Amino acid sequence: MNRTEDDEGLGEEVSSRLEEMFGEDEDTGFDEQNSPVRELRALVAGIDWEISDESMGAFLKEIRRLQETYQDDKTLSMFLKLQESVGKYIKAKKAKAHPEAIGFVADVFKNFETVLARPEMQEKEKKRLLSADVKRFKEFKKRVLSPEPAGSQKVSGNTGGRPAAVLDNQEALDYIVEELRKTIKSELQVIQQIIKNLGA
Repeated sequence: MNRTEDDEGLGEEVSSRLEEMFGEDEDTGFDEQNSPVRELRALVAGIDWEISDESMGAFLKEIRRLQETYQDDKTLSMFLKLQESVGKYIKAKKAKAHPEAIGFVADVFKNFETVLARPEMQEKEKKRLLSADVKRFKEFKKRVLSPEPAGSQKVSGNTGGRPAAVLDNQEALDYIVEELRKTIKSELQVIQQIIKNLGA
C-alpha cells in the first residue's frame, strides 16, 4: 500500500514537472504518441531530473538526427542549433551549469515544436519566436561568460590569489569559451541572414 502511494506521488510529481516545463493546456497540434519530436521532448524533460554523460549524449544525438531531418528548413534548424549549443554547455558543466540553462533549452524546444506543428504559421510569427530565443541566447551567453562581481569573491590575504571555487569555475568555463568562440560568430551570421530572409 505504501509503495502504491509512493508510485502515485512520483507520478503526480513527474506530471506536475512536465506541465510546468511545457505547459499544461498548450496545444502544439501534435498527437503526443505520433509526434516526430516525442523522443526529444522526453529527453528535455529528463535533463531536468538527471544530468549525466548518458542523458546529454542521448539528447545531443537526437538533436543531430533532427538536424538532418529538417536541414532544409532554416528556421527549424536554428531552433535545433540553439538547443545543441546550450546542450553542449550543460554536458560540459553538468550540475554546475547555470540555473537558467535547462529552462532555456525547454523554452526553445517549446517554440521549435510549435513552429513544426503549425506549417500554416505566418513567417512573421516564426521570426518573432526565433528572434526572441536568439536574444535570450545572447543574454545567456553573456551571463555565463561574465566574471563574478568583485564583492562576491572572498580572497584570503595569505594566498594572494583567487579562491579555489573561482579557479574551479574558471577551468570549467575555459571549455565553454572555446566552444562558443568556434561557433557563435558563424551561428549569429546565419541567424541574422535567416531573420533578414524572413523579413524580406
